[in-house]
Amino acid sequence: MNDDKIKIKCKVLDSIDEYKFNIKIYDSYNTLIYCGNTDESGTMYFKPKYYGVYKVIITNKKNIYPRKLCSSILIYNNYCHTFLFSFYKCLKNKNNPITIILTDKNYKNLPIEKGEILLWPKNI
Repeated sequence: MNDDKIKIKCKVLDSIDEYKFNIKIYDSYNTLIYCGNTDESGTMYFKPKYYGVYKVIITNKKNIYPRKLCSSILIYNNYCHTFLFSFYKCLKNKNNPITIILTDKNYKNLPIEKGEILLWPKNI
């Protein structure tokens, strides 16, 4: 295998904040070949020993979703290998309920009396 390094980038899409992520990489034999953290910008590089399928497990204890992400990546010859994993910030404010108004199937503009459901976002 050549000297190319694989780039893994973790990005929180709805935030300009930067986070560190914990990354574990396993080969096709389920052997741990890398365990470490990204830099402050969520980026890390590793040099695989051979082409093939690798399992990547990314975790973070901050207030983002999902807290754990598992994915398989395929590394093969003559291609640029950059993998982007997306995360989202969890909602912090529990005081903003979501209201859904139920309506009758046959009368779309007529709301059902007492037909409200209040939903509160749950932090994951």
